[in-house]
Amino acid sequence: MEEKAEKVWTCRRVLQTSKREKESKHGPLIRAVTEQIVDIYSNCSGEYSYSTKLNPKRTLTWPCQGVHNGGLDNADHNFICHVGEKITNSENNCVYELIENLGQGSFGQVLKCSTEGSPNVAMKIAKNKPAYFTQGCIEAKHLKWLNTAYDPEAHHIVKMLDCFVFKKHLCIVFELLSMNLFEFLKWNNYKGATMAIIQIVTRQLLKALHCMRAACLIHCDLKPENVMVVSLEPMRVKLIDFGSACSDDMKAHSYIQSRFYRSPEILLGVPYSSAIDLWSLGCICAELHLGLPVWPGQCEYDQLRLITKLLGLPPTEMLAMGNKSKRYFKREATQSCDALEAVAAQSKQLQELTSAVQVDTISTQASTVASQPEDSGGEAETGKATPSLSWRLKTCEEYEQEANKKLTMSKRSWKFTCLEELVKDVPEEMRSCFLEFVSGLFQMDPKKRWSAKQALLHPFVKDDVPLEDPVACTSGMCQPIDANAPSSTTGTPASSPHGSACSTAFSQARQQAMLRSPWHLNSPGSGSECFASQASGDEWRTRSLSEGSRRGSARSDSDANSGADEKALRSREPTLWKMTRGVGSATSQSSTFREALGLRESGPVVASGTQEILGMAGSFHGGYPRRPRRHRH
Repeated sequence: MEEKAEKVWTCRRVLQTSKREKESKHGPLIRAVTEQIVDIYSNCSGEYSYSTKLNPKRTLTWPCQGVHNGGLDNADHNFICHVGEKITNSENNCVYELIENLGQGSFGQVLKCSTEGSPNVAMKIAKNKPAYFTQGCIEAKHLKWLNTAYDPEAHHIVKMLDCFVFKKHLCIVFELLSMNLFEFLKWNNYKGATMAIIQIVTRQLLKALHCMRAACLIHCDLKPENVMVVSLEPMRVKLIDFGSACSDDMKAHSYIQSRFYRSPEILLGVPYSSAIDLWSLGCICAELHLGLPVWPGQCEYDQLRLITKLLGLPPTEMLAMGNKSKRYFKREATQSCDALEAVAAQSKQLQELTSAVQVDTISTQASTVASQPEDSGGEAETGKATPSLSWRLKTCEEYEQEANKKLTMSKRSWKFTCLEELVKDVPEEMRSCFLEFVSGLFQMDPKKRWSAKQALLHPFVKDDVPLEDPVACTSGMCQPIDANAPSSTTGTPASSPHGSACSTAFSQARQQAMLRSPWHLNSPGSGSECFASQASGDEWRTRSLSEGSRRGSARSDSDANSGADEKALRSREPTLWKMTRGVGSATSQSSTFREALGLRESGPVVASGTQEILGMAGSFHGGYPRRPRRHRH
């Protein structure tokens, strides 16, 4: 039996060896015939010709069924794109060939494109709807202002290379960057970054925010997905996605920021300033250290619950001012402890010195004092106790009963109860410095929160190079930004760094410069200002729809306003939207658009020094704005 089994195994080995020899003999031939099949057919027949134009084009947009815009747009009003399709700027005849899809959201889609003689770029194609078109024009206007008045490389702001209308869609072309900070954390298995990387990234983002404050702009959507990594050695990042940005004197929306990075003043409905971006930056710093968001709230109530658990209640003035405070907090009348103790001591003393009748009188007096109004501010003067109003966060049961909905609470919240516990894993030599820095950014009161310049002066991010204020040049008039430095080693601001972030003179000079600039979007034959500067524009009351879907439904709170319907948007659609639908050729419409935006006619402003895509990040699709849904295990 053993001999038979050995013979069988020997036969099998011989057959397998002969099979491998045949494969190795004919393998190169089969591969050559497959790869060079076009050349073989051309050599066999001179009449044979092959063209890639006949190949079926891979679709980059889903769903891909044409519904709107003569079959060019799908049901979501997105332009249906295919690999190899060419999008042309008819004004300067610049052709962009589509390569791949980099991301898609509620605003539209972002695609990687190639241009002749220039590095690859990222093109943001907005949806063919008035709200998205309007918001895209605002983003282009803000980027034009930032790229013109300031150095985008020195201030770490993305470059806008071109802007035009194609098939009724607004197309904005940016420099092509690599992965964002969220993808960087994902690539690092959500383990967090080193203190050196956190210092570099934070310093560069502070410079970007410092530049935006000089330009009187608020980003309103600072988060890891909107911070792109340019290079790893040295570490360089850039701030992107200005679709939600607004000016200091024209705050369009009250429902802004992704929930994980939403500031207390937005949650409470308090008038906001550039301080909201500093709060978001503090959340990014904490996330870079922890690897995951520090406050992963599932709704606004849950977000406030997590914030107050770590930082305590907001100031009474903020709660009294917020138009959404009573939605999440409850106001109760409580008597001052000092006043009650004073009344008790006085009553005890009088009981020892008087008769029973006098005791009854004193008890009546004490009950009368305890019911006094709050005019005296709760002070114990002459034995009078006054009730004071205090706020507390509603319990889950109270909120569910009043809101008439079931709460979804975060199941992955941290167990921290103070900021000291948050930084306990930081190396000892950096712990106190990092704690002091994040404490300055996590001030509940926006008046006490650090400004970008104050944060840049802190030792945690302070560079050896002295800080120079960005200067906005408006028609030969340069006005440096005015900011206060920290007044002590703890970094406490000497005065309010926000609110009136820019001086009145500078704000007026900027408005006058913009009125003289070609960035007006005036209606034909009208003398009105650009729609971004109209103080009474009704379109600014509509909800911003140009922002992508937030991770974990971060912007899908049921208590948020749903915005105006399509009919209302149509009635308030901007002049620029109507211009693209007017009677006339596409060339004249595009020319009018570019002339209105002040874009130069000699072609796209493509930077020759654009950095190549990171080789180590080849597994990522990369690109400009990506909003992937975050999955945590």
